[in-house]
Amino acid sequence: MRAYFLFNLILLVILIVLDQLSKNFSVSFTHVYKNAGLFLGTFAEAPAHFRIITLATLSGFILFIYSVCLYFIPNNIKSLKVSLTFILGGILGNVYDRVALGYTRDFIPCKFLDIQFFYNVADIFLMLGTLGFIFIIFKYDKEIWIPDNSRKNYLINPKEQFQHGLKFLACSVITSIILGLFSLTFFKTYLHSSQRLINDYLLVFFVLSFLFSICTFIVGIFLAHRYSGPIYAFDQFIDQIIKGESSTFTLRDGDKYKNLENIAKKLNEHLDKN
Repeated sequence: MRAYFLFNLILLVILIVLDQLSKNFSVSFTHVYKNAGLFLGTFAEAPAHFRIITLATLSGFILFIYSVCLYFIPNNIKSLKVSLTFILGGILGNVYDRVALGYTRDFIPCKFLDIQFFYNVADIFLMLGTLGFIFIIFKYDKEIWIPDNSRKNYLINPKEQFQHGLKFLACSVITSIILGLFSLTFFKTYLHSSQRLINDYLLVFFVLSFLFSICTFIVGIFLAHRYSGPIYAFDQFIDQIIKGESSTFTLRDGDKYKNLENIAKKLNEHLDKN
């Protein structure tokens, strides 16, 4: 898992570098359209510092979701992780432009009916990743949603898992409050932003913080499941041994306490000798 996680991070860097090289090279041979907005031209009139802080907040949230997806997606569906990497590579390629230059460099012309628009290599990566993601979701739906080695009940130890989730939730809420107070003070003190821009930012920040907190709570429950699950399975294995029933003990991919498999194997070998 660690090796493939590293592979996707390297691929992500390569995609961003290719996007930047294509944009730098395009300046010398074609017209470059400067898109100063965040998404579809929105916030084009906002100060540069405002856009940078907003993009940093959005990028942090997206990176968190991406890391969680890489961790939980089954290892037998590596193509799904690659498609997510292409999506993120396209997003960050344009985010880098907006943070470094204040606008996105679009240089590939396209006309649909009477609508003329421009896009770039990062948009191509984003489109390919999205199409690949949709295709893989439909092709491997059973492997994604119902893995062969998944447990039917994710709340093995509800009390412990919810406590774990609440700890994650508390950390995310405290972090969001600190970042919110810092960014609000920064806007008012140094940027002298209008109240409308501040209200727009606070709305986006609140929605993202809420979604981030919910995600961290769910992630906490799922992570605790990987600790509670092996203990629960080993307890069931011991109960079957006590009842005199033959049993095997195998953990899922990603489960903790893998050493329990060796203990169970030695216990079965000892019982077979007796």
